[in-house]
Amino acid sequence: MADVTLSYKGSDILELSDSGSAILKTGGKYCEDDIEVEYVKPSGGGDPYEMLLAVNNNTATNISFGDSANKIKAFMFAACTNLVSCNLENVTEIGEQSFNRSGLTGNIVITKDCRVGTSAFHSCTNISTLTFKGGLLRLQSTCFQNCSNLSILDMKFTGQLTGYMNAFTSTPNLHTLILRQNFVYPINSGFPSTCGLSSSGHIYVPSSLVDSYKSATNWSTQADKITAIEGSQYETHYADGTVIS
Repeated sequence: MADVTLSYKGSDILELSDSGSAILKTGGKYCEDDIEVEYVKPSGGGDPYEMLLAVNNNTATNISFGDSANKIKAFMFAACTNLVSCNLENVTEIGEQSFNRSGLTGNIVITKDCRVGTSAFHSCTNISTLTFKGGLLRLQSTCFQNCSNLSILDMKFTGQLTGYMNAFTSTPNLHTLILRQNFVYPINSGFPSTCGLSSSGHIYVPSSLVDSYKSATNWSTQADKITAIEGSQYETHYADGTVIS
């Protein structure tokens, strides 16, 4: 299995492996100007990330990472406006500004313990749903700032959450927050005021924690929006539509 696969216009066109090899699969479908690959194998073996950076990656529309390529380097896909989809299932680290101002669209799903770097998804204005299904989650500052069409944030994780107070600033359409963990998330008072939750929306939490959330510091100002996950559409399904196992 390739460590990194690039797709162009719905077809897989490039496979990059950790052995230092690259396979370009145009099948005669594309002109030479469509894809450019320039790669010099470094001493000591290949690096699929460095190979990926050598590709004219603004032509790519979809990226998938394999098991052995689970860290996305800083700035790797910044300003890649044609990139609309990236499978992050195996990713455990997303570097600083790695998708800043990219064209990512629709659902973003992170399934493993993951560190999301500063401004990693800053100004990705086409993202609509963000779902965290993993364990330890470390969000650095402004990592989802100015995602102006982000509407639903579904979170399940354990351990310390870094940068929560400003990770989601300037998200005016964020109207639904789903908090699945069995403890009350601490937040800064600035969080609700910088997103759509400040004036409307819904906050879903486990039924056993509804009263605790309503009286908790900073959450109490949102008490009228807090309700139980149980009995809602999110009891059995994540925000991305997948069934909760």
